[in-house]
Amino acid sequence: MPAALPARPAERAQLPAEFDADLRARLAALDAASDGHAAEQRPENTVLAYRSDWKARTKFCDQLQVPVTAATRGTLRAFVDYLWNREKRAYNTIDRKLAGVTVTLRQEYGVVIDPEDTKAARELLKDYRRRTRSPPRGRGKAPAMRVDALRQIVEKCSDDIFGVRDRAMLLLGARGPAAAEHRRRPGRQRAPGALRLPCRRTGPLKVLTPNRWPHGRLFR
Repeated sequence: MPAALPARPAERAQLPAEFDADLRARLAALDAASDGHAAEQRPENTVLAYRSDWKARTKFCDQLQVPVTAATRGTLRAFVDYLWNREKRAYNTIDRKLAGVTVTLRQEYGVVIDPEDTKAARELLKDYRRRTRSPPRGRGKAPAMRVDALRQIVEKCSDDIFGVRDRAMLLLGARGPAAAEHRRRPGRQRAPGALRLPCRRTGPLKVLTPNRWPHGRLFR
């Protein structure tokens, strides 16, 4: 029986410091290509949000007279303080801007922020939110559509078939506020030819209309 061949010794993997110039160039080209591909996959609203975040960062750095690439624990905390106390931004907005600035610094300037510095800035933001007793910040929940405002919109619609379509879509979408207004004013008579929009908590919505479309007279 022939003797077993000796096992081939495992080759030692090269360390990054041992890469030659040709390998470094190929890796750099791969990095650039992957960055371009990742940027193409990014949604447009994310790109716009990052741009807005960087604009706020640039404005802050101009006032503090520091470079935009100065991303230290102190500058990040000062950025949070600036957005909270000077700009009166909401908590979620500031948190998102921190993330957007971090991404922009890493991708466009090659500046990698220490995670502990980012954590310190977010802890300051949490302290601000915990200690404040002011009303909620930001735009908040949009107010409900009022019936009088809905009537003004409907009256602006044209009298052709497209206007009929637009009025129907508006009234169907606003059935909740219309029903609430009707409950507050139960004695009000419905205008002739208007859509009747009963609002139920359960079950399908049933829309009752006249036998024929009152062309040009919906909700009038």
